[in-house]
Amino acid sequence: MSTIVDVAAHAGVSIKTVSKVLAGADTVRPKLKARILAAMEELDYRPALAARQLASGRSYIVALLVPRLVGSYFATLVMEVSRACARRGYHAIVESFDDSDDLLAEAALRLSCNPDAIVVAPPLSNNARLLDRLEQLGLPFARIAAASDAPGIPVRVQGRDAARGVVEHLIALGHRRIAMLAPPGEASPSDDRRLGHGDALAAAGMVPDPALVVRTDFSFSGGARAMRDLMALADRPTAIFCGNDLTALGALAMAQSLGLSVPDDVAIAGFDNSPESRQVFPPLTTVDQPIGAIATAAVDAALGRDGPIPIFHHELIVRGSTSGVRAVCLEEEGTDAFVALSR
Repeated sequence: MSTIVDVAAHAGVSIKTVSKVLAGADTVRPKLKARILAAMEELDYRPALAARQLASGRSYIVALLVPRLVGSYFATLVMEVSRACARRGYHAIVESFDDSDDLLAEAALRLSCNPDAIVVAPPLSNNARLLDRLEQLGLPFARIAAASDAPGIPVRVQGRDAARGVVEHLIALGHRRIAMLAPPGEASPSDDRRLGHGDALAAAGMVPDPALVVRTDFSFSGGARAMRDLMALADRPTAIFCGNDLTALGALAMAQSLGLSVPDDVAIAGFDNSPESRQVFPPLTTVDQPIGAIATAAVDAALGRDGPIPIFHHELIVRGSTSGVRAVCLEEEGTDAFVALSR
């Protein structure tokens, strides 16, 4: 394994000059810097994190704050943030918090590391007390799915338009009573999906029925309970849009336990394109979020990299839970129908 001594010898410079390049100093002449970087590449030199920290005075760590929630969205987000950090020469450290904990804001001041920057995942990204405390740390931080004006750099995800596209799909199939399994409250960043549901109904000249909008805790059991209650209505819905896949999977299980056929008796759509959405029958119609692009934008924003935060494009993935196609989803080409939801 090559060392900094090898790099210095290969480039014909001092170890101190190599250290300056590793530290990101702008006092090294461009041609000399290029020669040192070329030597690193030729020798496949990978500086140890501790060495870089000593040389630069930075930690090269980005802290990702996530809630203590189970779900493929957060697992994917952790993976994508880690990848984005690695591509930029940083390490990602995950800090998990209970969003309902009264001591959350204080706990955030006692991170297990000294990061250079912080990325905050939803719903923590809209917790006012937490964000005020993070501002006190004096570190740059980005907020994924920011739904409010608060400290930190907002990374917005345009979920409202994506949700509208799902409901428009259901309307095109002939459904007129379309229920919505919404997040717990209006303060949730995913509440824009409820707004998108209303947008689609209004555009189609349909009057929303308040009885068909049910708040859930975005869990499997919450989806199952909401489905049971909706199916007990005298004028029950023929389609249900769920604010996330986990809720939709609970609704799907309850529908089948009630002896209902999906989508013949009731169509069901979710949001997230989780692995589980492809592992049930019928496979779940859902929205694919560009989590990788969102994670990269959040890391870049937190690290102060130049460039505007992009507009993210979602895709509606039409599967058997709304289309009636009886094929099992085996990740084969042609199994799913993709519909762009960008506007």
